[in-house]
Amino acid sequence: MHDARPARPAQGKRRRRWLRALAIVFAVSLAGLLVLQTPAVENLLRRRLRVFIEEQVGVEASIGWLVTRPFAVTLELHELTVAAADAASELTLEAASVRVHSMDASLQ
Repeated sequence: MHDARPARPAQGKRRRRWLRALAIVFAVSLAGLLVLQTPAVENLLRRRLRVFIEEQVGVEASIGWLVTRPFAVTLELHELTVAAADAASELTLEAASVRVHSMDASLQ
């Protein structure tokens, strides 16, 4: 005689499949966060942000270095300098650091 109920091993396989999928998602997320910390990504971000600032303001800008904190969703720009609009003026904007947190910026 055959039992009409499904076998227990099928539930174990399903659970292992879900755990494997969660482990893969966790590993890929962790790898992505680690990649954000590499110097290549830092240089790419610095270059893109400099170009963005120059396009928005219309003058030359420079960024000394930047720090990313993915868990806090924070990006810090250090030694930000924005040149004057005309070459004759000596006025420049210099900030020791700029912290961008959740798309809000604050100068320090």
